[in-house]
Amino acid sequence: MTVLNSKSIKQIIYTSHISDGTDDGDIFEMIKKAQKYNIHREISGFLVSDSKMLVQLIEGNKSHVDELFDKIKIDSRHYDVQIQFEDMTDSRIMPFLGMGLCLINSYSNYQQDFYFNRSQAKEFSSLFEGSAGDFFRQFL
Repeated sequence: MTVLNSKSIKQIIYTSHISDGTDDGDIFEMIKKAQKYNIHREISGFLVSDSKMLVQLIEGNKSHVDELFDKIKIDSRHYDVQIQFEDMTDSRIMPFLGMGLCLINSYSNYQQDFYFNRSQAKEFSSLFEGSAGDFFRQFL
């Protein structure tokens, strides 16, 4: 008898340092472009930036997440990419496909569905269940 593994969602949380010359506007534009890529590949996630570091959760089909993470690791807009949490699970913690964004130190009021100010991101993150959610919340 073959036992099927129901854990079909890969989750990665990584941290990195933002490269000199990369600003909040660059990160915002990156997320706008990532929306189409991620939705097409059924990837969900959330990125938090404090203008010096990035913390990002990505989750979805293992091969799609691995492919995306390979691209993330070589992106020149950041460096010192370190996986902080990695797991296979049976359900997502993000309630939407695409990518959410919180620029913690920004006072700009971006009018995009995917943008959350710090207060909104803290409230939203209360929906994140399990170890990944606990780990992610510590950065907000």
